[in-house]
Order: sequence, then structure tokens, then C-alpha cells
Amino acid sequence: MYRCSVNGSNISHTGYIGGSVLARLLKHPNARAFDISAITRSEEKARKLHAFGVNDVVGALDNNTLTENLASNAHVVFDCADADNLDAVRAIIRGLKRRHDATGDIPIYIHTSGTGVLSDHANGIQKSELIYNDLDPDQIESIPLSAPHRQIDIEVVDADKAGELETLTNF
Repeated sequence: MYRCSVNGSNISHTGYIGGSVLARLLKHPNARAFDISAITRSEEKARKLHAFGVNDVVGALDNNTLTENLASNAHVVFDCADADNLDAVRAIIRGLKRRHDATGDIPIYIHTSGTGVLSDHANGIQKSELIYNDLDPDQIESIPLSAPHRQIDIEVVDADKAGELETLTNF
């Protein structure tokens, strides 16, 4: 879990996406003012994170209590981990709602999904003329629940609609 901003967290920092997000945050002109926390599974990786000024937390996303508690202390959560871990997503949402309830703050949840949600399973046999446009919310909302990652994406959208946090989903 990557959490960032002046007070934030980052979930999954060692992968391609999470590592890239963390590197950009650390290069930001105001990076010294950021309070960045990241979950890692090993002490070795935690030491490397600590050397960059990141609050390293040894644990796993499957530890929903840990994930929820980290999210509850963050203004921004960058979730660059498993796009299909519904329990972890729910733990992040619960944590951000706790923060909202305690502070009145509207926290931000940046969730990484995947383009698999847009797949048509043509397998190269046929081409599709369909072009998805994220400026067309009706088109995005029409993606069937059976699409990969979709159930998790809906959880994130519903959390935003509840008004206690703002969300952004990256595909």
C-alpha cells in the first residue's frame, strides 16, 4: 500500500507501478514535506525504503487490520497492488472512511485497476471497433460486472459516491 501526500501511504512499492509512483513522489520538489508510508513483506526491502525517508511497514496486504489502520492515517492512498484483492480494497476504504469520520477530511484513494476490464476476448480472431473513452462515464459504467477487475472497480466507485472520500481509478 502506498500512501502519500503531506500524509499518505503507498501500497505495493516494489512492483513496476508502485515503484514508479514512489520514485516520482520522492523526486517531487516538496518531497521532504511528505509523510510517505509503504507496506513491504521483507525487512531487507524495509531497510531500503527507510534509507529514502519512507516509513516502512513490514506486513502484507492480506492483513486487513494493518491495511485499514495505515489507510486511516493517510490523506492520500496510492493502491498499486493486486487489482483483484477485494478484501484489501475494502480495508483501504474502511480506513479512509475512519479518517473522514475522525477528522472531517475528504481523503483521496487512487486505485490501480487494469485494462483487462476492457478486454473483449477476441483473441486476435476479430478486431473490435469499440474505443473506450473515459470522458464518457455512461460507457465506462456500462462495463459488465463479469469483466476482470470490475467488482473491485465498482467498490471504489461506490465509495466515492458515498461522499466520504474521493477516488480515481487508473487503468
